[in-house]
Amino acid sequence: MKNKIFKISAVTVACLMTFAVGGYCLNNKANMVNGEADSINEEPIIFTEVSHFDTLYDFSDNKVLAEHSDLVVIGKLKNLGIASNYNSVKQSYGKACTPGTIEVTQILKNSTNQTFNSIEFWNIGGTIKYSDYEKSLLPAQKAKREYLMQQSGINPQTRKNIYVNQTVEDQLEIVEGKTYIFYLYYNEDYERYMVVTQPYGIKEYNQETGKILNHITNGIENLDEMV
Repeated sequence: MKNKIFKISAVTVACLMTFAVGGYCLNNKANMVNGEADSINEEPIIFTEVSHFDTLYDFSDNKVLAEHSDLVVIGKLKNLGIASNYNSVKQSYGKACTPGTIEVTQILKNSTNQTFNSIEFWNIGGTIKYSDYEKSLLPAQKAKREYLMQQSGINPQTRKNIYVNQTVEDQLEIVEGKTYIFYLYYNEDYERYMVVTQPYGIKEYNQETGKILNHITNGIENLDEMV
């Protein structure tokens, strides 16, 4: 499936206007980019960019989600890696994605001829360095953000300590060790499976009850409603 077959546009609803100093705790993975730890001792400055996607299809409907998925699996989130907005295949910068590994416990849909015990995938969003983030910006966008930082009293000496947390409105924050239902498609641009869409493409699964929590509606869904 092509990456943008169902996307019309992506509208940023809050960009570099919300930030936290010291109130956002980066874990040791988020503190490292390309395996190198930051040497700055100051508290990190985190800008939050929240996007909303206009889509051609109604992905709040599980049947629609499943139709646009190559794989629908139940699995434990084994690990999350370091977020990046650089696509090594296309050699370009864009939106942040976070790599992870799923330990598959059940396959609900499989449009491939492969079997899966684990899946490496990309999730939409993540926390990246501002220096990487600005490489994805158009000149006018970059100038606007420079102005906003100047108005906030942020000087060039602190730029190495600035991060951008890119997320989607109502996106579920996933946690290592928890079990979820993942709706995935193979993204040719990244040569890896990717979550079909956010905020609908991952839902928390209760192994004891076999029920699914819809974090957007706070409703409970049944497994037979997922595909």
